[in-house]
Amino acid sequence: MKLSALDIAPLQSTFQLAGELEAAGFHRLWVGEHQPQPQPQLLVALIAGMTESIRVGTAGVLFHYHPPSRLAFDFRFLAGCYPGRIDAGICGGLIGDPLLELDQLDGRERAGHMARYDERVSAFMHALGERVEGEELEVWLHGSGPRSARLAARHGARFGYSLFHATSVDDPAAIQLYRDEFVQAGAGAGAGEPYTALAVAGVCAESDDEARRIAAQQRNSFFQQKVVGSPAVCRQALDELASRYRADEIAFATLCGDHQQRLASYRLLAGAMEIA
Repeated sequence: MKLSALDIAPLQSTFQLAGELEAAGFHRLWVGEHQPQPQPQLLVALIAGMTESIRVGTAGVLFHYHPPSRLAFDFRFLAGCYPGRIDAGICGGLIGDPLLELDQLDGRERAGHMARYDERVSAFMHALGERVEGEELEVWLHGSGPRSARLAARHGARFGYSLFHATSVDDPAAIQLYRDEFVQAGAGAGAGEPYTALAVAGVCAESDDEARRIAAQQRNSFFQQKVVGSPAVCRQALDELASRYRADEIAFATLCGDHQQRLASYRLLAGAMEIA
């Protein structure tokens, strides 16, 4: 099973972490969009330029606030610059801050715009067009429910299922729905076989007590820490989750306020999962 990282830390910490994750054997590094911040595509470009082999992408771009064709152009450009290393991941999440959201919607009526999510995803996929040979751009739809699962299946995209949001539901049915409907759709977008990643948050430390102590310092009620413990405990928990969901990959978000603790957590997890 592949192990990847989903980093939601301050930007400078993510940049410092990228090379370490690559050296430790992580398959990919995903960054989220948490306003106010630079657009995630910019972060992907910088991280890809600082590394050599690790895949880099978004999990995900808050799609409601981005023009589909412009976003598609950005990812096609990045895929051309870094062939075989870029993941274009989008989601239907919201900013949460009313003033920031008002600015990002730029005069668009909120309810009607949000209701056009499916239509706008289709426009994004159309703008991406046929993947240029050699680019190997992976397209991901991220979410935590059946709507995202169905959209990913319909467009032949890869599906990232979140278990780390406070509202996430631990239910493998969404991933099974994605697989079933992917096959029925005939993978029309040319992505091949269905492919899933399970996004999980937590802390890996030298001991269970140390992991729990670090986890207790995380005050963000937006996220839930599902896997917390020693390397052996974390490995068992991730193996069980991957088996229940039949996931192809785990994307782990280490929730630590301290950079060195975050780095140690990823290193310990890499050793436990034997990915080097």
